[in-house]
Amino acid sequence: IVKKNAPQSLVVGGAVTTGGSYFMDAILEAGGGEYMDAISFHPYDWAGGTYNLKWLEGNIQTVNDLFIKYTGEKKPIIIDEMGMHTDGALGGGATQTAKYAEDEQGASYMKIFGVVRSKNLGVDGMYYYDLVDDGMLSTTPEHNFGLVESNSDIPSMQYSAKPGFVQMTGLNKFMWDAEGVECVEKDGIWLCNFKKPNGENIAIAWTEVGSECNVDLNLGDS
Repeated sequence: IVKKNAPQSLVVGGAVTTGGSYFMDAILEAGGGEYMDAISFHPYDWAGGTYNLKWLEGNIQTVNDLFIKYTGEKKPIIIDEMGMHTDGALGGGATQTAKYAEDEQGASYMKIFGVVRSKNLGVDGMYYYDLVDDGMLSTTPEHNFGLVESNSDIPSMQYSAKPGFVQMTGLNKFMWDAEGVECVEKDGIWLCNFKKPNGENIAIAWTEVGSECNVDLNLGDS
């Protein structure tokens, strides 16, 4: 009906949280893939602590494999909702018992951007949930997904930025027009390399080895 009345419309389907979802498999088996222009994917990692990047890669690959299996081609993936709550460890249900430290929230967003964009995994867009906390209850995960604190009874805390807001501001400033080149990981050290339109090489790098380390980088001539 949508395409018949508005053929230029972008139809996005799925809205699944893991690539191996029985729901997505059933939709595609029933022929639903031919009616989709792109896939909606919500990769929430409820483990907390540090976002599992290899889990994300594996789920994206599963989505791609499912579409190839049922339609013979991959479709663009749109991560139109993903987020990490920075408080709420005492509530929210059995799957929402772990939280992310405030500095890890923004760091994880940058790592996800680095891996998804530099490996060219077929993701056409990423949208983070959300900008401002939905409430002030520290024991409720749904109140603490924002990059900015919600309105508070303490004037100095009203709409104050979490570390993740500052980190994302830096990411947007330096990486908004960069194209992915490659991403490598060895012994817990990650390097995601990008190239700017002017030929400048720029990278996102981090370590998961649990301690500081020195790494020599060669990003090319520019």
